[in-house]
Amino acid sequence: MASISPPVWALLLLSGGIAATANAQGAETYDARLEFRSSERCPDEEAFRALVVGRLGRTPFQDTAARTVRVTIDEVDEGFRAILETPARRELVSPRCDDIAAASAVVVALALDAPPAETRSRSTEWRGELSPGALRALEALDREPPPRLAPAPQPVDAPDAGWRMSGGGDLALGGGVIPSVALGGVLSLGMERHRFLLRIEAQVMASASTSTRADVRGILSTGGIAPCAVLEPVLLCGVVSAGVVATRANQVVEPTWKFLAFASAGLRVGARWTSGGLQLSAFLQGEVPLRRPLLRVGDETVWESSPVAGLLAFGIAWRP
Repeated sequence: MASISPPVWALLLLSGGIAATANAQGAETYDARLEFRSSERCPDEEAFRALVVGRLGRTPFQDTAARTVRVTIDEVDEGFRAILETPARRELVSPRCDDIAAASAVVVALALDAPPAETRSRSTEWRGELSPGALRALEALDREPPPRLAPAPQPVDAPDAGWRMSGGGDLALGGGVIPSVALGGVLSLGMERHRFLLRIEAQVMASASTSTRADVRGILSTGGIAPCAVLEPVLLCGVVSAGVVATRANQVVEPTWKFLAFASAGLRVGARWTSGGLQLSAFLQGEVPLRRPLLRVGDETVWESSPVAGLLAFGIAWRP
């Protein structure tokens, strides 16, 4: 092992400061995301990573790490200058870029070293492997305070904004509940919090044409709720509704409107796109009538709702 020259005390002082700081924070492994830039005459990022990994015996650089280490090596009048942020800012200067890269790798490795109890012993081992030029590059650090490792930022939960209200309308095309294909609309009031949305809806649908030999027309009026799981931009909802189906058979002796109770439950899959306070949405719904409307004229059944029903809707909503 090479002898210890006077500039080595700069490295020992630096490592001691890092060790003291790390001891105060507990024995943990520090990972970081590396941002590296160097002169074309210097080792590239891959070579620098290899220098640090060779010191630590592990790979400390992770793209998803919360901490960032920045290394910039430029040519200056004195030769080459390295600016290190670990996160404390450090500057090293040396006539040779290989020396500046080696010294920078030691500073970065010590900043990411763990457990803290091993920091001094590792720096003692590493010092004998540095060239005289790399040791001289570290000499200026004995006049600076030791760097302090910033603890990894803790995730902060966003403040709970409470329930967010929205209101809107949908144009709908449906079938199965009333005779023939139905056209209509849905008015809704939404209450949303985190990943949960509750829509309170009022729906009116009317037959676009008649069906059956008795020329039956119908109008559906319902109210319902749709609790949804929000997986932006997808909405997965359950739907429960109840209301009245008004039907009229025109091809009878005395055409009259009859009002029939209706209830249904189903599932809905939708998507929405938000821009500011404006939301555009579309959904497809399938439902099963819990109470099927049935129209009789005398003893004859002239119309009965389908055992399944569907709805396709496109809407717009405003969320303050």
